[in-house]
Amino acid sequence: MPQTVILPLDGSDVAQRALPVADALATAHHAAVVLVTTPATLEDDRLVPPAWLVEASRKLSVPDVRTDIVDTKWAVEGIRSVVEEAADPIVCMATHGRGRVGAAILGSVAQDVVRTVDAPVVLVGPHTDVERHPGDGPLLVCHDGAPASSAVLAAACEWMRAFGTGALLLHVSHPLDAEAAHEPTTVIDLAAEQLARCGAVEVQTVRDSYPVGVILDEARDRRVPAIAMSTLGRGGLSRMTLGSVAASVVHAAPCPVLVVRPPDAA
Repeated sequence: MPQTVILPLDGSDVAQRALPVADALATAHHAAVVLVTTPATLEDDRLVPPAWLVEASRKLSVPDVRTDIVDTKWAVEGIRSVVEEAADPIVCMATHGRGRVGAAILGSVAQDVVRTVDAPVVLVGPHTDVERHPGDGPLLVCHDGAPASSAVLAAACEWMRAFGTGALLLHVSHPLDAEAAHEPTTVIDLAAEQLARCGAVEVQTVRDSYPVGVILDEARDRRVPAIAMSTLGRGGLSRMTLGSVAASVVHAAPCPVLVVRPPDAA
């Protein structure tokens, strides 16, 4: 169970959109919150918490709130150092999710955090309804049947236990995937069994060549409060590649996205 929710802030309104999500996570897990920033966000050379950082800490309802001004000019390096020193950390951060025309990216800092930090990351995208409680309904867990996709299951279970919710396990297969067409649920039976130890599980299988659209449609139609997915899955025609799918989902999702990188995908 996470004991530390790490919330990177830079003084912008975009970054502070993650505050209510981080507060809900910390409350559910009985965890501390560490607000992290770098000297680049300060008005002068003194490593003193600025007014906006103090104000942000006062918006949190959890009793244990700390601030950490990491003495580095590189945000990702600072976040990583705090994660390495924290007890059972989870990172919660906002991202603008904008890229070049026609592309959706996680945002430069968020993308590097997901790629290099050894902790689950909850991303609050530009279309996230931050007023909705992240435990208000079943967690939408995406799984493509590959071993790498199972990296998210432990964090999803912790989420289910903390918020007392069930899970909607979503498996999207390509129409030309012969294996999934023969027995569409076989590849996710083990995932469903693992999640079932933590709460009620509903399994949904869909055959579609555009997994992003399916995930977003399910999230909106079922009004799920959060989506959970690995950042890497099996590539090629037969399976969706969750690295690229995750970026597009975060960009358009109406809710926070819990992202976990498989340990061998650094």
